Amino acid sequence: MNGTPPDRKDRRPTDNGQRRRRKAADEKPPRRRTLDFFRENLSSENIKTAAVRALGFAADLAQTLRLKIFYSRERILCGGVIALLMVFFAMAQTTIFSTIRPFGCSPDLMISFVLALSVTERRRWGAVWGLLCAVLMDSLGSYSVSLLPLLYVIVGYFGGVIANHYLTGSAAVRAILEVGAVILRCIFTAVLAYLSPLYATAGEIFFDIVLPEAAATLLLAAPVQVITYICMRPFHRTRDEKVS
Repeated sequence: MNGTPPDRKDRRPTDNGQRRRRKAADEKPPRRRTLDFFRENLSSENIKTAAVRALGFAADLAQTLRLKIFYSRERILCGGVIALLMVFFAMAQTTIFSTIRPFGCSPDLMISFVLALSVTERRRWGAVWGLLCAVLMDSLGSYSVSLLPLLYVIVGYFGGVIANHYLTGSAAVRAILEVGAVILRCIFTAVLAYLSPLYATAGEIFFDIVLPEAAATLLLAAPVQVITYICMRPFHRTRDEKVS
């Protein structure tokens, strides 16, 4: 035992262990400094290559965007025309027909416009533009209660569904849908009048508010439908009509 505890061994590395560690250290690549790394990778050739790739990507993106705009230019133009019609009818409702009141009440031109748009442009466009029309009318201060978006979205969506899937877009169908939209508008008007502090009876609400508004809206529904149809007709021509 020569005075050394049995559990304690000589921990000095052997010659073979030292050789292996030295060999592994020799095989490791030398550490490069960060500055040397950036100098090698940010050379003029690498910068030129990256710039060329970036320019190529930008050119491809611009070409793709140009093609999408080219093939969608008709729909973009259609959206612009719809926006102009929306502003026109909103201004007419809030300026002209706020002073000139048929049957003593302002007509709701926007509901006729949304319905005409949904019949012509399908339910999705009708619902989306119905919501935009409601937001525009609320921003103009035409209505104080924000139930109008729900009404216009319902009219725009279901008007397009009924006209395009179950019935046709003829004048008779438009008239029937217009009557249905006005009835729905009357229900909304009656509910709002009942909830507002008018202290009016049900008869006064019906004969003094609901009925005059419905009559005025139906009176001006035909001009709104005709104007919308004429403005949207060029975007729905057949191929033969476009060629001729």
